[in-house]
Amino acid sequence: MENQLNISPIKMIRLVKNLSCEEMADVFNITKDNYDLVENSNYNIDTKKLIRGLNLLQINISDYLLLIEFSQHLDNSELSELNKYKYMLIESLEIMTPERQYICEDQLNSYFYNKSKLK
Repeated sequence: MENQLNISPIKMIRLVKNLSCEEMADVFNITKDNYDLVENSNYNIDTKKLIRGLNLLQINISDYLLLIEFSQHLDNSELSELNKYKYMLIESLEIMTPERQYICEDQLNSYFYNKSKLK
């Protein structure tokens, strides 16, 4: 059985922006504990705080909604958890940093190579 990988849009934003959970909590003006819950889909950020935080991160709401839609699409697919994670990360990079998209493949390859060495 595969481990469940977290492909929440908010986590992908954090990874792409290279921010810590604490920094993201500050951006959205919530506690770190609440931010952890957000990443695990157990807490919703107030709409005003969400929009303000996305603006600070220079992400427009329509792009965020695209990430949510893509995440839901992946959740309903028959892809492996690992492939869902990879596709979500790639989609996030394409939406938020198209000029840095080439970096994604190196990061993914490094991440998955290191993960496979641990098995």
